[in-house]
Amino acid sequence: MIYYDLHPYVEYPGAWFLGDLMFRGDEVYELMFCQGEKVEPDSVVLSVLRPEQCVVPGHERAIIPRNMAERNASLYSDVFPLEKGWEQELVLPVEEEGISLDYSHGFGMMPIINKHLAEELLKLAHDDIQLFPVKILGHEEEYFIMNVIQVAECVDERRSRGILWKPGMAGDPRRYSSLSEIHIDPTRTSGHKLFRLKHWEMVLICSEEIKDLFDRMEAQGALFRPVM
Repeated sequence: MIYYDLHPYVEYPGAWFLGDLMFRGDEVYELMFCQGEKVEPDSVVLSVLRPEQCVVPGHERAIIPRNMAERNASLYSDVFPLEKGWEQELVLPVEEEGISLDYSHGFGMMPIINKHLAEELLKLAHDDIQLFPVKILGHEEEYFIMNVIQVAECVDERRSRGILWKPGMAGDPRRYSSLSEIHIDPTRTSGHKLFRLKHWEMVLICSEEIKDLFDRMEAQGALFRPVM
């Protein structure tokens, strides 16, 4: 099976440009949808930064995972639970109007897909993704955040170019600090059709079946690079 690095076509001619993910005026930590983990709505909180920690006025509050708030408790003056159903009220502003793409991205390469693509991806890779509805302000079409919840430790380090964290440096000593010309070992993907790379979760990998689906639907906004 052939696998691809699936990434947004960030220079798509005339395309729209999306803003920051919000819930009732508060920013949402978008990277929680880019880590290869399930997002449990009841494990997310509203945090309030201590005044000395806020470097941008108006950005004192943010919606973040509870475990992130607990790990960095000294940064926050208050942490509040969110009411049930908050994840049904997510919105994205359009910073620059243009062509509304089938496959877009938010901050940190958070995938945004339209309803038709979401329905087909659920049929093909329902064990690999979570979908969260998101309202694109000024647009009637339905869109979803696609959270890929699988991770595979399958980078072929002999053929890929990358630099690993060394023991004694901050962070996971097995985490890549950079990785380019990615190649993977297809025998270590556990059969997932959509997954992120262990130690380099910013990259989203898909199977040939997923690429074929995008091609059949003529979905706009995605690029595919072989990683075999």
